[in-house]
Amino acid sequence: MEAPNLAMIPSGVKAGKLYSIMPEDGVGDFSATRNSTATRVNKDGLIETVAQYTPRLNYDLINGKPDSCPHYLLEPQRINTFPYSEDYTQSDWLKFRVTITANSTTSPEGELNAYKITEDTSNDTHLLQEGVSAGASLNYTQSYFVKSNGRNFGIRSYDSTVSVVYLVKYDIINGSIISNTGGGTANIQDFGNGWFRCSLTYTTNASATGITSQPRLIDDSDNDSYLGDGVSGIYLFGAQLEQSSYSTSYIPTSGTTVTRAADSANGAGDASTFNSEQGILFAEIAALANDNTFRMMCICDGTNNNSVNLQFKNTDNTIRTRIESGGVAQVDMDSTVLSALNFNKIAVKFKANDFALWINGNEAITDTSGSTPLGLNELKFDNGSGNHKFYGKFKDLRYYDTEGMTDTEINNLLTQLTQ
Repeated sequence: MEAPNLAMIPSGVKAGKLYSIMPEDGVGDFSATRNSTATRVNKDGLIETVAQYTPRLNYDLINGKPDSCPHYLLEPQRINTFPYSEDYTQSDWLKFRVTITANSTTSPEGELNAYKITEDTSNDTHLLQEGVSAGASLNYTQSYFVKSNGRNFGIRSYDSTVSVVYLVKYDIINGSIISNTGGGTANIQDFGNGWFRCSLTYTTNASATGITSQPRLIDDSDNDSYLGDGVSGIYLFGAQLEQSSYSTSYIPTSGTTVTRAADSANGAGDASTFNSEQGILFAEIAALANDNTFRMMCICDGTNNNSVNLQFKNTDNTIRTRIESGGVAQVDMDSTVLSALNFNKIAVKFKANDFALWINGNEAITDTSGSTPLGLNELKFDNGSGNHKFYGKFKDLRYYDTEGMTDTEINNLLTQLTQ
């Protein structure tokens, strides 16, 4: 499947002019305003850097293989607070009963720049350690790209109060979590070629001032303290610690913390594009996480006073549409999906006293009372006024002017779009 195309319209369907982002050549109808570089997974399944102001066409990895259909990736600002994400020979990374060998194997970037971590022959733990400043009562996620060289992998971590010690053990041969103590949230993602991204999320104590992270070796009996053979170990790449309840795209560092600016893509369309009296807004979207926030996209008049809104609600796995006219809410409907983390095909139909929310081929909910917005002239990835920005993924985004179509034709189009 090629890059998502907003202008793909079934034969015989009337529609207004449609708009798309074209990140492969930097040309598009939206204004992309991420004021930093960022990384994506390309069509070969490799991590690569994208220039600032350039939208990211990302290929999710499914069982270690890149998805055949890419999506646009919009993420919030994040900071990698590990100053050396790749160079573990630096003194910031304390070494305990291991040796470090640079440029030992090909990393998830496809370059010979991953480090080998080899245990010594001590009957003890074998690990690295990094400590950085952190805030109190905040969610932090630490993640590492890891490949086995005879051993499994663990993350042991605690904040400066040492009130709880978190330890997660990962099977980096089969891609599973062996055990999780301390109550943190653990995840493992297959990046192909034997590489896995292992992550741990927890909330710091109310008086915490820092976090210590220990990537460590785990033996065949799932022990993190054992008699080393002086040969076995792991390959390590891409250490990241971010203030977040989930891991985001990799942020390389080489001596200091690095900030990836928030993605933004807005400004498509004008008054001639959109019919304020009736139409369909369609999107195939997935959430980055169920993080208890509103994430919105809409057709609007440049504010949220007149808008047709599609959103992830601040409730897990909930899709919502809200329609405003003259600053007054006309429609507010929501419905749950099996998982907001999976791609769902969502459409909202709007016409005076005739509104419907369609999800994955089904008419989920309707409303037969309300007015339509006034002066629609822009498609935005927020609530219309710059708040509740849409951070997530989308494969397809379309607007249809349904004027002159029969109800049967509209329902057939909605069924076709959302199946």
